[in-house]
Amino acid sequence: MTDTPRRSGLDAYLAFWEGLGPDRIDGLEAVTTEDVHFSDPFNDVKGREALRGVLEHMFANTRDPHFAVTERTWAGDTAFVRWRFTATVKSLGAWDVVGMSALELDACGRVSRHTDYWDSGPAVWLRLPLIGPVLRRIARRLGAGRQW
Repeated sequence: MTDTPRRSGLDAYLAFWEGLGPDRIDGLEAVTTEDVHFSDPFNDVKGREALRGVLEHMFANTRDPHFAVTERTWAGDTAFVRWRFTATVKSLGAWDVVGMSALELDACGRVSRHTDYWDSGPAVWLRLPLIGPVLRRIARRLGAGRQW
C-alpha cells in the first residue's frame, strides 16, 4: 500500500486505540467515517455513535484497558493489524487477549470498517463459573495438546 492518506490514516487510527481513554473517545470523529461498521465476537454496530457506545461500555466494565499494536500489513485498501488487549474485567478478572483486526480505510484515510478476530473461548466462556468447567472438559476431549 503506497497510498499516503490511507497510511497516515492507519497511523492515526492505531494511535487512537493505543492511547484510548474515557476522555479521548471524541477522537473517533477524526479517524472514522460517520457510518463506520465495527464488529467483534460480542458487538456488531454501525455508525460512529454506536461505536462510541461500545467504547463507553468497555470503560464502564473494565479497569486499566490497554491496546498495543504488535504487527501490521496491507492487502489492497485493507490493513491487517495484530494486537494485544489487557484489562481487568469486573466479572472475569485479568484479561490478556491477542487478536487481529481487518481495517478498511476510505480514500481520505478514515476507517470505514473495523472487524476484530479473537478467541472468546479462553477469555470469556471457559472462565464462567457454571459452564466453564463443562466447556473445559469438552475442549480437553476434543483437543490433543492444549491444557485448559
